[in-house]
Amino acid sequence: METTKTACGSDIQDKDIFTMYKGVKIYFCEKECLDEFNDNPTEFINSDHMRIKLPIIKE
Repeated sequence: METTKTACGSDIQDKDIFTMYKGVKIYFCEKECLDEFNDNPTEFINSDHMRIKLPIIKE
């Protein structure tokens, strides 16, 4: 199932701005947010920027 929302909860405008994180495709509104996520995924996921829920990922 593919999401129709970006990490911040907006509609996807550019399907080229995304990353794969533990098998989950996450889209972003802007490249700057993608860069911020890539710098520190855990911090980004726990911040106010992340408005979608990721599936539970078993490691």
